[in-house]
Amino acid sequence: SSLPEVIGDAGLLVDASSDAAIARAMSRALEDSEPLREAGPRQAAKFTWEATARQTAAIYREILDR
Repeated sequence: SSLPEVIGDAGLLVDASSDAAIARAMSRALEDSEPLREAGPRQAAKFTWEATARQTAAIYREILDR
């Protein structure tokens, strides 16, 4: 799954089939939200159209060089 890469340290991953895990994550997010709030914009900044274009062009160049 791409979720760990997308979320990074700006969110909490939980077992969606576990009510207890979801409850723990919700409690943690409410009690200690500052690190998540600070990490959110930093993580989102990693995913820009410019970065996507650069990575896509690099893959195309790699394929053409083969």
